[in-house]
Formats: sequence, structure tokens, C-alpha cells
Amino acid sequence: MKGPWTAEEIEKQATHRRFAEENHLLAIMRILEKSRDGLSNAQIDALLDNNSQWAAALYLKQLSAALLIEYRTQFFGEPGKYILTESGRALLRRVSGDHLG
Repeated sequence: MKGPWTAEEIEKQATHRRFAEENHLLAIMRILEKSRDGLSNAQIDALLDNNSQWAAALYLKQLSAALLIEYRTQFFGEPGKYILTESGRALLRRVSGDHLG
């Protein structure tokens, strides 16, 4: 059975609520939302401008584990890129108050 009353959905909503309260995670998601082709770890770190590559890597792992972003391997030696998933886009819409988009 599916619906907002299932344990799985309640847990998912609680996780998304926690992510919505984390400024760094939302900042990364907003950066990725603006990027058409995705961004590498180094590009995200530079845009965050916090001079902490390990923190950016930790945030990216958290977002990936929650399936809010996806890592795509690039061919021919290019760095892999992160993109925002549909779940990530939906969370950003909810946080921004745009429930219709």
C-alpha cells in the first residue's frame, strides 16, 4: 500500500525535512539546479567558496545517499559530474513553496 501514511513515506518526508534545514545541502542542490550539464566535485567546491573539499565531498555523499543527486561518470578522462534528480527537484520546489512546478 502506498500513501502518505506508510512508514516508508513518513521516513522519506522526515529525511527531506532534515535536508531542507541544512543550508549547505540546499546550496549544493540550488547550484546543481542551475547547471544544465552537471558539475564536478571541484566545480561545486569552488562555487560553495568554503575552501573545504572534504566538506563538499561529505555533502555530496549525503545527497547521493538520499537519491537527491546522481553521479555520472564522464568518458575520455573528464571528471565525473553530479546532477540533480527528480526527487531533488521536487524537494527544492517544496522548500521554495512552489508546489505546482
